[in-house]
This record gives sequence, C-alpha cells and structure tokens, in this order.
Amino acid sequence: MAVADGKVVPMTLKAAKKIIVTDGECASALACVRSLGMSGYDVCLVSHAERPAAAASRFVRKFVRVASPWNEARDYRGQLAEISRGFGADFILPVSDASVFALSEPEYADSFGSRLLLPSKDLLGLGMSKIRTYRRALESSVPVAAGDVVTPDDNDALSAPLAYPLIVRTDNHACKDGRFHKGQTWIVHSAEEFKCVRREQQSLGQRMLVQRYVAGHGRGCFLLVWEGKVVCWHTHQRLAEIPWQGGVSARRQIGFDHDLLQSSVQLLGGLRISGILMVEFRQTEIVSATTGGAQLLLVEVNARPWGSMALAVNANVPFIVRWLDLLNGSPADLNPWEGKEGFGSAARKKVCTTVYPGEFQHLLSVFRSAKRSELKASDALGYLSRSLSCVFSKVTAFDYFRSDDPRPACRMLKRAVSQTLHRLTKLFCERACSGIFRLFCRLRGQPVKFKKNAVKTNQFRVLVICHGNRCRSPFFEALLKQKLRGLPVEVISRGLEVSDTNVPPRFHDVFRSHGVEPNLHASLQVTQHDVRNSDVIVVMEGMHAFAILRRFGLRAFARCTLLQVQKTIFTEVSDPFLRGPAAAAVVFEQLSALASGFSDQIVSLFSRPCASQAPQKTDP
Repeated sequence: MAVADGKVVPMTLKAAKKIIVTDGECASALACVRSLGMSGYDVCLVSHAERPAAAASRFVRKFVRVASPWNEARDYRGQLAEISRGFGADFILPVSDASVFALSEPEYADSFGSRLLLPSKDLLGLGMSKIRTYRRALESSVPVAAGDVVTPDDNDALSAPLAYPLIVRTDNHACKDGRFHKGQTWIVHSAEEFKCVRREQQSLGQRMLVQRYVAGHGRGCFLLVWEGKVVCWHTHQRLAEIPWQGGVSARRQIGFDHDLLQSSVQLLGGLRISGILMVEFRQTEIVSATTGGAQLLLVEVNARPWGSMALAVNANVPFIVRWLDLLNGSPADLNPWEGKEGFGSAARKKVCTTVYPGEFQHLLSVFRSAKRSELKASDALGYLSRSLSCVFSKVTAFDYFRSDDPRPACRMLKRAVSQTLHRLTKLFCERACSGIFRLFCRLRGQPVKFKKNAVKTNQFRVLVICHGNRCRSPFFEALLKQKLRGLPVEVISRGLEVSDTNVPPRFHDVFRSHGVEPNLHASLQVTQHDVRNSDVIVVMEGMHAFAILRRFGLRAFARCTLLQVQKTIFTEVSDPFLRGPAAAAVVFEQLSALASGFSDQIVSLFSRPCASQAPQKTDP
C-alpha cells in the first residue's frame, strides 16, 4: 500500500493478497471489505446470515454462508478452515466477539492455512472482559465510574455503598453447551431490582461489574498498536445515540482528541500489545476538578473491528490495511499522512451516520420520550431537525451508502422496506386478532361453565396458556391452586413455544411476594391431550387463542377465554419476560387481581346446584 496526497493508493493486482472477512451481517464487516477492496485485496466474505448487505459490495470476490460462531463454534471453525484452503486465503479477519473467541484458541491456529488477524493475548483479555478492563483502569489511574465486582459467592451487599441508579454489566463468556454469549447490561433503579438481577446471574455463575450510572454521551479512541507503540489513531464523538439518552451510536463525528489518546495510552501502558482496538469513554455532565472541563470516564475496550469503522474508512484511515502492512514487515512508523494534527480540514469534519436503523431508531426513541412527557415537543423537533440536516449535509458519509459502491445500501433499503411491512402486517394481525377475540368473549359472556363430563365426574379442569410457560401461566396456575384449594378443580399450565424449563431467576422475588414458589415449576409444551381434557382454556393474549385454533381445531378454540375484568370487559396480559423486575412486578400484580375474580367464578359454580342434580319428579 502507498499513500499520496493523503489518499490511499490501491495495490497492484500482482501484489494483491487474499483475505477472508467473517461476520458479514455486521456493519463493521462492510467497512472492512471496502477498505481492503480499495487497497487491492481479494476479499471472501462469510456470514451465518442468508443475504447480508456487505455481500452485495463490488469488493467481495466470493460469499459463503457458514454456521453461526455464536451457537455452533465447532462447525464454524471447520467450515472456515475448509473455505480458507479452497480460497487460498493469506489472512482471516474475525469481526465479531464470537468469531474472535472461536478462532483465538491456540489448538486451532494451524488448521486454517492462513494467518489470523487477532489481538495479542493481553489485548484480547481486555476486549473480552469488562471486569478486567475496570481493574486495569484502577491500576493505571484512568478515571472510571465508582463500582464494585460481585462474584457468585458474594453476599447480597456491595463492598462499598453506591447510589442508585446503577449500571450492571457481565462479561462475554462461553457456555457449557458451546454457545458464546455477549455480555449484558442493565440499569437498575432500586435495591429490589439489583437483587433480582444479581440472583439470576448468580444462578448462571456470572460475575457482575456494578458501577454508578452517570449520564452523558459516548466518546471513543480508535487505535492500531504494534508491540506497544501507537501506529494509527483517531477519536470520535457520538452526535446521536440509540436511545437518545445514551446507548449505541447512530451518528458520530471524527476527531483527534489528544486527551482521549493520552487516557487510552495510559490504560495500555506497560503492556506489549499488538492489534486494533477501540477504547470507549463516557463524557459526563460532571465538571472535572483537575481540568475544569467535562469528565471522561472509561467504559470498555473492544479488541476487534468496531461498529463505527465506516467513519475511519470514509476519512481514509486504513486501520486494517495498515495492520496487514505491519504483519508483512512494514516499519511501525506513525501515519505519514497525519501531518501536524490530522488528515486535513475535510477529514477532520467528517460525520458518518446510518439512516436505517440508526437515525430511524434514534428519532423513534426521541418521540417515545416526547409522548411520555419525558422530553419537550420543541426539543424533539430539534432532534428531528438535526437528523435531517445531517443526512443532507455535504460532510456526511454513510455506513452503507457510497457512490462508488451503492449495492449494499440498495439491499439495506430493500430489507428496511420488507421489515417495516412485515412489522406493520404483524401488528395489524395482532390487533385484529385481539379485537376479534375480545368481541367473541364478550358475546359468549360468562367464560367459566360446566361441561357434561365435569358434572358427572365432579371434576373441573382449567388449562392456562402463555407463550413459554415460564412467567405468566405458571404464576397464574399457582395462584388458582391456592385460591381453589379443597374444590375438585385441576389447574395446569402449558406453553405454546417452550424453550427453557425454569422461571427466570430475576422474577423469583416477585413470585415469592405473592406466595408462589418458583422453583417448583418446570415448563411443559401444550399437547392435544391437555386441550381435549380441559373445561376452559385461559389464554393471556388473543393471538394465543388463534394459535390453539390452528393447532387443535375449532372445539378447542371455543373453550378459550381471556381473563374478565368486569362483566363485559376482557383483557390481555402482556409478556413480562423482556422487562425488568420492577416493570414485571406490575404485570404479576395484575395477574394476582385477575386470579381472584376468576377463582370466584369457579367457586360460584360449585356453590349452586347443577341442573342434572335437580330432584326427579314423581307421578302422583
């Protein structure tokens, strides 16, 4: 590779090398493909997704679909080794955390027939573990939010008191079944919420990094380091995030902040590392006592191609290509195109964004907050104005669209339209089914009635249905059993799509607060036998009744009912599975109230005589 007038000059075809880029479904993979392709590399793209946008790039020589590194690491490694030998690859660039983890195990290093672009051992450790990064920050005196590391063996109390809200993070980790799980993040607002999250992670054997949550926006320093020496770098500032209060980057601007660079170098000081990395900071609204400006707090380190790699590519900062040059023996000098402070005025003003899903989801979060009165309407319009002005600005580049490579953007547009139509269709069907089933329940009236076999056997059977039989239906089943104790009533719960058998540990305290022991439950899939032998089928949502109709027929559908709030009002109960403990507690409180009304209806059936048990008339 050569550099002239601040621009990357492609290699000749004779000098071209072959490289495999993994995880084509990631936005950073497309940026890597473009950077390598413009520098003369022959690129083979692999992905577990069927038609990723990056595969449409004109710089992709070959695309192969493979197993998922997240769920099938062994198959993924075998397929990648076969592709590498067939393509004659010189290098393999893993993009996602799962790929980096799957390919970093030493026993598989020689099976690919090509060199792996992996971070050095120390850098890999920081990239895979937020806890290790936090401890490294404490050792190197890099500013970081006050926190504590909680292990599964610790008691419920933190070693140092922290004010709520707290942010809780777990590390990337591999499970016993071979799956790779990315670390999770929660924001908890009370001791009860923290206790629930901690119990769930304790049951999984996971350590947690608990820190004081500080409002602000994201800043990042991006580096190529070779044997401990910074070879290439730039910073960025997030101009828009998802959600707007702070989160994933939707729009960002390039910069050359030497304070960020100094903090990053301080974090890495003493480590002889090599590879690319992003050091993420949080610029808070708190004024630093030493500098007098906004305080910068370390968040984490990513030792792989980062999500905003397109910003570097559009500003002609070839991190990956420069890394390959170093591997091929080039001197580890600082970028010759850097000049005094950066890459020229045009590059230093470069803004990069993704219209979909970035700007779209950013504005969606803004208007949701405005709807809940968390944000003024005038401020929401301000966010909309900045998004529109950015999209049409001359200095703005796009993650997916490039005038010299437009096909990935066209594929993303097609996917966006398809996904939007699918979601709207699904939403319409769900609303229509819910409305139709509520009307059906209202016209039918009283949902709890005796069947003939129930009268003969003096046994009434209730089947409670939800999606996974882990939250709503087992909770409702246990409450009914408590309230109907002593009556000849059998209550069971089942799921339409059972994937796990246990109640989520974060809901255990909520269950126990209502007198329900969660550890006694094991989820089961609904069967024809369950439906046939039930007198009434309680569904949590209207869609569940139509799922029963498709699987088990009209007779089963006729016995389905929603829970009754008032004489002519039937209601659905939303799924708490993806909610936090506090929001889920509201759902369980609603179920508890509905269980009282439903059990009263059943008790009333046994308190009045049945028609078949009336005294027989005799002839005079």
